[in-house]
Amino acid sequence: ECYLPAKKRKYGYFVLPILWKGQFIGRCDPKADRKTKMLNINYLMFEPDVHSVKQMMPGLARSLKALAKFNQCDHVHIMHAQSANIKNTLQEQLDKH
Repeated sequence: ECYLPAKKRKYGYFVLPILWKGQFIGRCDPKADRKTKMLNINYLMFEPDVHSVKQMMPGLARSLKALAKFNQCDHVHIMHAQSANIKNTLQEQLDKH
């Protein structure tokens, strides 16, 4: 959706798929802020048929940290998620290490 005007975007500027065990389960819109060395997750969402995301959080946190490192960022911050519970649970996983 990077080629669409901001108001027409449904998921975000540079949305990446989230895969779990070979299945598409959600979307993530990351943005690297290299000045602050922060990978901001502008929005994180899971597909409607995905109900138990808690077991996926450690793996998702590891993947986001790897993406941060690739983008020369030291930290990951979840800006928005489809629910406060998902946001808080994932941020806790990211802050553990």
